[in-house]
Amino acid sequence: MFTPGTIIKMTKGYRGIEGVVTARTESRFELYILKLDNDLHLIAGPSAFIPSEKKDDTKNPLKIEEE
Repeated sequence: MFTPGTIIKMTKGYRGIEGVVTARTESRFELYILKLDNDLHLIAGPSAFIPSEKKDDTKNPLKIEEE
């Protein structure tokens, strides 16, 4: 189950395009409303995408850096 705001990467029809989960539908099936980076909104099940590693350029404050 994915929560709204989860960054995803498409694996099926729009393979490689990233986006975000905006909501879960009220369907009895596990369907999500997605907003892709190319401004498309679509409904897809969890087999059509995977959670994406968030690309963050900021340093992790908990990581100890060696000098």
